[in-house]
Amino acid sequence: ILPWIMFGGFFVLVTSFVFLPLAKILSWLSFVMMKYIVVVVTFFANLSFATIDLRFSLWVMFGSYLLLVYFVYQNLKKKKI
Repeated sequence: ILPWIMFGGFFVLVTSFVFLPLAKILSWLSFVMMKYIVVVVTFFANLSFATIDLRFSLWVMFGSYLLLVYFVYQNLKKKKI
């Protein structure tokens, strides 16, 4: 449904340059589809098992990212040879 929403928004934009009243009417269809996405995402986000709480320090996070960057760099360096 997301590609259709994006196409609808683009179509409304193009239509607004030609005939604004029609674009305002068509924009409601895009709005309804976007509202549907927000309602579905909010519903599933409110489920108790939708999130996992991982507790670790900021330093562990920075260290993990540094290791990730290092391994990606090493992998890219090997492929260039």
